[in-house]
Amino acid sequence: MIKKNTKMKWAVLIFLVLIASLLTWRIYYVNQNVPKVQTEYYDENDSVSMDRGTGDETDTKLKNYIVKVESTQLMDKDEFDKKYKYTSAEETNEKNDAYYLVTVNIENKNKEDDNSFGVSLYSVLLLKENGYIILDEDAFKAVNPEMPGTSFALRGSSNMTMTFVYGLNEENGTKVKDGKVEYLKGLMVTETPVRKIIRLE
Repeated sequence: MIKKNTKMKWAVLIFLVLIASLLTWRIYYVNQNVPKVQTEYYDENDSVSMDRGTGDETDTKLKNYIVKVESTQLMDKDEFDKKYKYTSAEETNEKNDAYYLVTVNIENKNKEDDNSFGVSLYSVLLLKENGYIILDEDAFKAVNPEMPGTSFALRGSSNMTMTFVYGLNEENGTKVKDGKVEYLKGLMVTETPVRKIIRLE
């Protein structure tokens, strides 16, 4: 009885070692074959293609969507509310101490119209050293009342100027010091496999 139990224990142990070895090999294989993220840096007024570098059909069209940062502005909450008649009763606005505005021009160099395809501004992030901030949709609509929303398609061979708005508050760990956003890295236009970052002043 003791011998049988010993054999069973050894069999279970060998089985567990084999499973652990296979899992370790699998993790190593996946890590070695994950595409490395390539980072590209740009400056304000540079023309930056919105394609992610995947080469798929969507990316082929995004390659001809060009974004260019024209200016940036930091506004405190009261100034923003007054200028854009933005009600402080908004739940998200109550949390914000200030707003960071990035005015950009987006151009569609595709010659033909394609309403089945468009751009989502939620993928354009304000990048900090310790994270990122997503677009504030309500504030964006207040600043850009002519925009249909945060997802849209431009007509072929056309362009549009708009202002991205990012709420700054304690909750997203953003601090303003001496009129500047601390640890601000830039505007991240694409994330993977090619990360495109426009440096901001």
